Amino acid sequence: MRIVFTGEDLTRVRIAGRADMMWEMALSLHILQRPGGASALSGWRRQANKYAGMVMTL
Repeated sequence: MRIVFTGEDLTRVRIAGRADMMWEMALSLHILQRPGGASALSGWRRQANKYAGMVMTL
């Protein structure tokens, strides 16, 4: 499949002013729960799991 954007299409593209916090949280949770995964995320995953444990005990 190939998607082609014209110059006119690109002029209508808008970029959000800020990230959607709910999507950020949902996608981060998905990555945390996925077994294995990229080793590039291992440090982030450890820190996030540690923080999530702290939040859950509050």
